[in-house]
Amino acid sequence: GAGVALKVVQALTCIEESYKYLTIAAIATVADIVPLVDENRLITYYGIKQQVGNMPMGLMRLLKKLRIDMPLTSADISFKLAPKINATGRMGDPNIAFRLYISEDSKEINKNIESLLLLNDKRVLETNHIVEQAVAILDNVNTSKQGVIIVKDDNWESGVLGIICSKLVDMYNKPACVLSMVDGELKGSLRSIPNINIFEALTSVKDTLVQYGGHNQAAGVTLKKENYSKFVKELNEYILSHYKQDDFLLERKYDLDLSKSVLTEKFVKELFLLEPFGLANEKPC
Repeated sequence: GAGVALKVVQALTCIEESYKYLTIAAIATVADIVPLVDENRLITYYGIKQQVGNMPMGLMRLLKKLRIDMPLTSADISFKLAPKINATGRMGDPNIAFRLYISEDSKEINKNIESLLLLNDKRVLETNHIVEQAVAILDNVNTSKQGVIIVKDDNWESGVLGIICSKLVDMYNKPACVLSMVDGELKGSLRSIPNINIFEALTSVKDTLVQYGGHNQAAGVTLKKENYSKFVKELNEYILSHYKQDDFLLERKYDLDLSKSVLTEKFVKELFLLEPFGLANEKPC
């Protein structure tokens, strides 16, 4: 969305005018886990390069409070800054983060930073609490017989369900679905593993759903409470019948065989010319 807004500015004015927004577009591109290739890579590369002059005052204050040094790297955005910014939308009022981008009033900025950090602490506690509860539920289930792990609780905070899904996928190496009650309906998030297309699986059971959307690795769903058992049964049946056991095996793929003689200090330093790292341009391991 920030990348599209940047292109609108460029189209309505000129490319030079759009440069001043490259930094906030770069933060959004990394935070939203957009593939860092083609123009996304350029936006992120130049946005990070020009951040000192283009970082909003509120974000600069937030970085100082968090003791994150500038210039930011893509890893700083992914793991240190973005989770804090996103916490306001997950746990409360996204305008708290939005005001940090546009406000130049010191008192308002400080107040919003305090609110943001409190909501982030709440997010962390809520996430850890729900993961513990989900694992306790799954302790009573033979997960080896399931194609997808599905857990629900009417009182779970809906804003953190995607995070919970990702944690369960990492723990069990299976697709996961986490649901809670919102306005009388079950709403939730799904995350998958590389070999299993969760969007196709959802499409096969769409008659059990009010709505759904996403892509092959992540999705969101809404369903009526009375359809829950049917949804669980049919989604599991689809995945177990369309995928083999090998599809659930964790794979580690490598690109190159290297001899020790190649691994010089100069070579390691040159790897950082490939920055910014992120989706579709992973950090070399």
